[in-house]
Amino acid sequence: MQIASYPSEQTRFLAWATVGILSLSGGCGETAPTVTGATDPVGLGAGDPGAGAAQPGVGSGGASQGAGTGGELTARGAGAGGAVAGVGGAQSAAAQAAGGTLVAGTGGVASIGTGGIPQPVGPLGSVCSNLPSYDNNGSATWYQFAQGSTEVNCSFPILSTAALGAAGDRVGGISTGNGEYFVALNTTDYESAAMCGACIEVTRGNGNSVVATVVDHCPSATNPNCTAGHVDLSRAAFSQLADPGSETGFLGTGNGGHVDTISWHFVECPVGASDITVRLKEPDNQYWNEILIQNTRYPVSRVESLVNGSWVQAQRQSYNYFTPPGGDLGVSPYQVRVADVNGSAVELSVGLASGDIPTGQQFPPCQ
Repeated sequence: MQIASYPSEQTRFLAWATVGILSLSGGCGETAPTVTGATDPVGLGAGDPGAGAAQPGVGSGGASQGAGTGGELTARGAGAGGAVAGVGGAQSAAAQAAGGTLVAGTGGVASIGTGGIPQPVGPLGSVCSNLPSYDNNGSATWYQFAQGSTEVNCSFPILSTAALGAAGDRVGGISTGNGEYFVALNTTDYESAAMCGACIEVTRGNGNSVVATVVDHCPSATNPNCTAGHVDLSRAAFSQLADPGSETGFLGTGNGGHVDTISWHFVECPVGASDITVRLKEPDNQYWNEILIQNTRYPVSRVESLVNGSWVQAQRQSYNYFTPPGGDLGVSPYQVRVADVNGSAVELSVGLASGDIPTGQQFPPCQ
């Protein structure tokens, strides 16, 4: 059996559309949970050894997501080529929100003025058609929870753990492979948890392919294979590309692998008719909370909650929960607004409950 982690290239596909954002938060004065990630005792998997939920900052070439003074949002990925929406006016007419203005900056960066948070405006143009991809210059390895993981960095629940050397690790809150097809992204592409819940299609040079959901982080600081362009797949997902028991576990000669080539790109998650689900960090606490958004068609860019008649923005934590200012989500049932990377927004009503809470809502397909 060979297990390997290989480098992946930075894929920035977040077009931070000016849409409604939901503010969510966690327990009052609570310490971020320990996130060990996909720890690999032999140094080959998507390890995130050590306690603490802190993740490295955003990779080179992109501005960080941020709730600045007065609700400022800085667009992500203002790297070479201005890949983020906002170039060509995609965001220029986006937010005439109450008191807020959108100002297009250079390099594809856009920010919301200090006057307020914009209302959702619907799709601002498809991001799906212009997402970066890795064509024959990606790489792939595989890992298992039995190597030491007790949590995934995106905080989606682990439903089952297979014996070492067997497929069967399963994660909740995702739509790929009945929860068995998932992936840990390298630090650059993981984007400090911004890619949690995104789906990627990984294709080997021989034509074998698999769609997997981002649930974890493959840290380049502790695993030299986890460079930009590298993906560390679950054993079940990797088995769609190669036999993990008899063939090399490090694919992608264009990115440090041992055999064949690997290409991958972001795709729509196969959610079908299923709803977005949410989890509350403290389901019995009506005064302080954080919220986790799961099973989305596209990754989430912003979250807001309705507090005292105003929408306030929540801050995404390194462990993928969203925390509103002071942990105040408003009055139960909480009114939450969630936006995806394409600029679509849905409003959710979330009551105090444990486990996965259905919402009856889902992001629409890209137009």
